[in-house]
Amino acid sequence: MNPPMQTAPAAGRDLRPVAGAAVASARRPGLLLVEADPLVRQAMEQIFQNDFAVSACDSGAAALEFLGQARHDVVIVDGHLPGMSGWELAQRVHHLQPEAQTILLGTDPSLDLTTRTAHDEIFAALRKPFEVSVLRELVLQASARAEVRRDEREHQALLERQAHQAESYRMERDIYAGALHDLNGSLTVISSLAETLSLELSQTLTGVRMANQQFQELLLDLRHQSLMAIEISRRSMRLLRRNQDQDRCDAKAVLEDLGHLLRSHRSAKGHQLRVQPPLAPVLLQASAADVFRMISNLGLNALQASGRPHRVDIECWTVRDALPAVTPTTGGGLSFWLRDNFLNQPPFVAIAVRDDGPGVPADLVPRLFRESLTTKPSGEGTGLGLPVVYRAVLETRAALHFTTVPGRGTCVTLYLPA
Repeated sequence: MNPPMQTAPAAGRDLRPVAGAAVASARRPGLLLVEADPLVRQAMEQIFQNDFAVSACDSGAAALEFLGQARHDVVIVDGHLPGMSGWELAQRVHHLQPEAQTILLGTDPSLDLTTRTAHDEIFAALRKPFEVSVLRELVLQASARAEVRRDEREHQALLERQAHQAESYRMERDIYAGALHDLNGSLTVISSLAETLSLELSQTLTGVRMANQQFQELLLDLRHQSLMAIEISRRSMRLLRRNQDQDRCDAKAVLEDLGHLLRSHRSAKGHQLRVQPPLAPVLLQASAADVFRMISNLGLNALQASGRPHRVDIECWTVRDALPAVTPTTGGGLSFWLRDNFLNQPPFVAIAVRDDGPGVPADLVPRLFRESLTTKPSGEGTGLGLPVVYRAVLETRAALHFTTVPGRGTCVTLYLPA
């Protein structure tokens, strides 16, 4: 026996599709029948219920409520509805769900058989009485067209998002490059002034050897630090400008440059740093700037994990299989994944940043990457590094696995699409 036909909902009643439609809507196209005649409405529902997720009502007002609740691919509209004409409802359908295709039914002699109208709101018009096979063929054609329209709209939206993202990348790179350029100029001036002052002191304070020597050492240290900062800014600019209009980069080249940068940083002093790039070039589906941001921030965090001497390792390998849903943590540690925008389609390039420092306090772990927080003394950290990593992980559709064990250290592994 066929399921009972749903009648037009009255004010205040729930709007529900016919039996079975809720389950079918996930895998079948949606069809909305708007027909004043209950016999015609029920007959059409029986015709299409096996191939479509069918909803039905008897007025334009009820149809608008259905359209506000669920997506429909095809809408069959009776030309003579109470309170609203079929043409008016077709216009409202087009406004609410532009991809939906409307078929108008009526007795008007001007409605020629399967007439294709000149209006965007109407897919076809069919005069009553009609052949069931003709209506069925029109509905199938309309459903196919709705799917094409929806794919086109989604593709266009994707292109617009990609264009917006690319423009954001370019603006961000320009900002970084400009800041580094300005920083490089200022540091060059500082280095030159320190060298000039050191030279003048060596010529004018020959009688005050002890004080002069101490001051000379301070100046030498100042010049050394400024030279290191200049080298870091120059390498950063080269890295940002490399492949700046491409979405791919070589993991080997990026890690080699990052190794030089991190070794020159003051945070590396007194610690063991090992950066192990892949032996051969490995292409990533990410910009060099994004990889630079992620690994440099993670590497600096690892170097700054403790003031005591500790070891930091950065290594890279290829992953051929899809990532598991959950990776267990051993040794009493804390672990979580960041996979909000992750596309789990191998192969991947995994880059791990590991330290043997004190680990991250348990109360801070849930807030990492999502909030600007720092465990460094006042004035020594902004807490912005990990949120920057999180944003880059989202933009590159990568995954991040974090694990920390109290007293044994922390490991952050990035899985980037290759």
